[in-house]
Amino acid sequence: MPKMQSLAALLGLSLALSACGPDPIVEPQPQPEVMTQPAVPVVGQATEIQNLPTIAGQAVNTFGEMLNPNSADFDPDLAAVLESFGGGIDMLGQPAALQSPAQLGHQLGAMLTARPYTNLSALTTTTLLPRGTWMVGAQGQLTQTSAQPSDGYVQMSAGTGATLSAEWEVGGSKTVLIDDSGNLTGAAMRVEVPTNARVTLTKGAVRRAAATMTLTPGACVSITGPDALTLTAWAGRESNPPVQLQFSHVWAATGVTTSAEATYLTRSRRATASLNSSISGRTANRCTPATFAFTPTRADLSASVSVLNNTASADLKLRDLTNVVFSDTAIRARNWFSGITGTLSASAQHNGKAVLSAFGPLADGADGDLLPGDQTNVQFVLRGKLIVTNLQALLEGKVSLN
Repeated sequence: MPKMQSLAALLGLSLALSACGPDPIVEPQPQPEVMTQPAVPVVGQATEIQNLPTIAGQAVNTFGEMLNPNSADFDPDLAAVLESFGGGIDMLGQPAALQSPAQLGHQLGAMLTARPYTNLSALTTTTLLPRGTWMVGAQGQLTQTSAQPSDGYVQMSAGTGATLSAEWEVGGSKTVLIDDSGNLTGAAMRVEVPTNARVTLTKGAVRRAAATMTLTPGACVSITGPDALTLTAWAGRESNPPVQLQFSHVWAATGVTTSAEATYLTRSRRATASLNSSISGRTANRCTPATFAFTPTRADLSASVSVLNNTASADLKLRDLTNVVFSDTAIRARNWFSGITGTLSASAQHNGKAVLSAFGPLADGADGDLLPGDQTNVQFVLRGKLIVTNLQALLEGKVSLN
């Protein structure tokens, strides 16, 4: 067979075999998100709008009762934590007089803040983290007993038998000095903060409270906050603690995400709260307040609070946002949100039943008044009637809510 004919035959055979082979793999393409209207409140089932302030007041009063350490329902392990602080003094030399768990965080913050030093500059007040071992006497006097640990802080109380230990450089991490113009501390100063820290409170051989923190300061920490921060804490006991907190925050090139969860228990009652926020967008000039700008394109927010027999939750979704910029120049402009476009979906629930529903485009409608929201349908129940209005009317106060 001539050479050219042989090549043609081989080529034909190859094409025939390839035609009989499996179909090529086609990767599935992501489908665009379909926004749907949330559940609409139902007359006779939904909590009516005019009753919400009363319900909120009752929940606040109930939570206040739960915080009372003199109550018979107060958790005994948490009471032991408060007693551990009752006989000590903070690092600023102020008496430690905790009256409720609500003050515990403030007291811890004061105890972990050292006296101000001026060793870097005559014009700069520098607050350093406390270090070494200190003893609180029976009369409240504070005495340093050792310069160690050099990378941490230990405070022992002769009156309560409690020991507060702080490790500022967990895993060999280093602390950083932040120039604060007043955003963090309320005064212009330089502040030393840890990037990986652990704090523990013990009484005898029992751990009564603990907290861990990691920090990625970033270049703009004193202006718009850190690049990342995580915090976990508990108090009372390690198993099913009466006080528990988890918090995380990340500001990346693609947007800002934040989440928080908190739980508080008494002997018979429970209160919880949670928050989740994810805002996608572009950040420009984050370290320069005069030219800083954040341009969001999408947002997902959800929150819930539960106190005894009252549970409230809310969800908000914003999609395809345009013409929204958070900056000093944009916010100062007249009708800075007049050109906004996008879609909104929002809802609120009380004890599992829809209280409010909002859905629709944010762009200004045919009225051309440059105010967004007149195309966003909003529904709620007021005095036995389902009210149907729009977001613009609510924001302008044209609809009575009582």
